Amino acid sequence: EVSNLVAFLRACGAEIYGEGTSTVRIVGGKRLRGKEFLPMSDRIEVGTYLIATVLLGGELEIKGGFLQNIFAIINKIGDSACKIYSFNDKIYISARGRPKALARTVADIYPAFPTDLQPQLVAMLSVADGVSEVYDRVFPQRFGYALEMNKLGADIRFDGKCATVRGVKSLVGSNVCAEDLRGGAGLLLACLKAEGVSVLNGAHHLDRGYSRIENKLNSLGLSVKRE
Repeated sequence: EVSNLVAFLRACGAEIYGEGTSTVRIVGGKRLRGKEFLPMSDRIEVGTYLIATVLLGGELEIKGGFLQNIFAIINKIGDSACKIYSFNDKIYISARGRPKALARTVADIYPAFPTDLQPQLVAMLSVADGVSEVYDRVFPQRFGYALEMNKLGADIRFDGKCATVRGVKSLVGSNVCAEDLRGGAGLLLACLKAEGVSVLNGAHHLDRGYSRIENKLNSLGLSVKRE
């Protein structure tokens, strides 16, 4: 994302060096000009829909997925009962049956598996076949949503370092509350999987990271209503 931002600013006339490295050098004082620019896709949004497909089953085609930025995501969920193909600017995923547990997942800085997809992955693992362990080296305490996800019937235990997720066969609808953006995304996916009706309070948090997410989900045949 930083390199993409630098590409935009440079196109507008900025003098910036070092993108893609640990140090970025910026020469100020330049007058910037307007420029038409197409930003890269949001890899977290793309990853959320890919994980949702593994969780819920079915097929999905995503346009403009920018494959090279989501290798860590694809490599992780590709181990869990799905097939992923890419061609041109499209990513196609097909998932059938119950997801498989992932023995150990560590969320870390790019290019590792992203912390911003950790709650969504846990939602998927909550119904996987087997036991999974999830660690987060970026935000080690980012498992507050687990208590809410357990209200849906999940079996998630956090010991201060690791979340142990024992996959259950099904989730059950309930009232849950999102306290932040990414935890809310994980809870939304779990609610979509749960049998019956679920109510996700605090859904406004999702608007910071997803544009019209309920419309996109409904277009895929799901039933999501914002109140």
